[in-house]
Amino acid sequence: MSDIKHCLNILRRTPPSDVVDNLERLIAVRPELDEELCQRVDTPLQIVCKKEFKCFILEKDTKTGKQFITCDYNRDGDSYRSPWSNEYFPSIEDGDECLRPSENLRKLELEANEVFDHYRHAYFEGGVSSVYMWDLDAGFAACFCIQKG
Repeated sequence: MSDIKHCLNILRRTPPSDVVDNLERLIAVRPELDEELCQRVDTPLQIVCKKEFKCFILEKDTKTGKQFITCDYNRDGDSYRSPWSNEYFPSIEDGDECLRPSENLRKLELEANEVFDHYRHAYFEGGVSSVYMWDLDAGFAACFCIQKG
């Protein structure tokens, strides 16, 4: 059995409420499996804040002061892109190599974030919303996230 299958078997046998902690522990033991485990294991949406190891707790985009949701769609390595400032947290040394939407798509992403922020406020009365967009060969894709407060 491959190492990734062993890790997935371990995660299947642990409580779903502990998936983030157990995933972090497995990655600490087998860091070379980080990318594949993060792609295969569903974790709850999280709001980015202060980084302690790989655990994220409430924090704000230091450039705009707004919170954002972390997920696979705004992740590049161990950093997450804020939809508000287009910056990665923690910052990536080679910022030019980061994944970012094209200029026109970025404008649309900003507008969508404003619209969803109003929607979230009106219908959820709190929480955090984030919209992420990225370019495809033929068009674009988007991810719309809302986490209730």
